[in-house]
Amino acid sequence: MDSSAIRYANDYKILLVIALICCTPALKKLKEWLCRKCGAETAVTAVFDLCAVGLVIVSVSYLVMGGNNPFIYFNF
Repeated sequence: MDSSAIRYANDYKILLVIALICCTPALKKLKEWLCRKCGAETAVTAVFDLCAVGLVIVSVSYLVMGGNNPFIYFNF
């Protein structure tokens, strides 16, 4: 691996781990388990929806703060 690949891996490792977890059925099973355990399906659904919105915001911020992008003026 070259230095740029290592740099990108270090910069995006948290987002990569989150993406790997989200692409498996683990979140669906966790949601179902929490709904059975707590009995508050709407609250659990709301929390999961807020987490999804948060992930979108984090993803967009990574895109905007990237080095070579057309939105570089957002950094100033």
